[in-house]
Amino acid sequence: MKVISAPTDPADIGEVDKVKLIALYSRVCPEDVLANDDPRRDVIAAEMLDIGLALSPEAAMQVIGAVDRWMTARNELNEAPHADRHEMAPNAEKLSNEARVILHRIELRINPRKNKFEDADKEFLSSLWKLLDPSALPGTSWRTLANTSVKLGRELLKREWEVTKNVFF
Repeated sequence: MKVISAPTDPADIGEVDKVKLIALYSRVCPEDVLANDDPRRDVIAAEMLDIGLALSPEAAMQVIGAVDRWMTARNELNEAPHADRHEMAPNAEKLSNEARVILHRIELRINPRKNKFEDADKEFLSSLWKLLDPSALPGTSWRTLANTSVKLGRELLKREWEVTKNVFF
């Protein structure tokens, strides 16, 4: 799994790029108007850069890959003789936790405020959480759930790319 790098130092971002990142922030969070002398300005610019770099198709694939490893371990655990299960459980739990950490990282990057894309964002996050929920499987395959997550993630990324493209290019 890719290691997440340290947060960007605001001092490393040029002023022209800060203006563009603040413009992007203003589109994502229109209720939070930032004045040029707002002390949060540099930190918000750095956070926007980190979010833009982190939310990628790779992030969604990390979740799906981690959940796939967990589902495999869970199925092996369920099919193993009872005597072997105690020994196998820690690995399944570790894989489940890995998937949840990645999923929480994605959740933190989705706009939590009321916006016109709120329902689509919630549907995407819900589809990822279903991958970790064995009760979501009856009547459907895990792969179908994963394909739905990928499709919804692609829509979100395309939408965010259009916003970013209009700000930076």
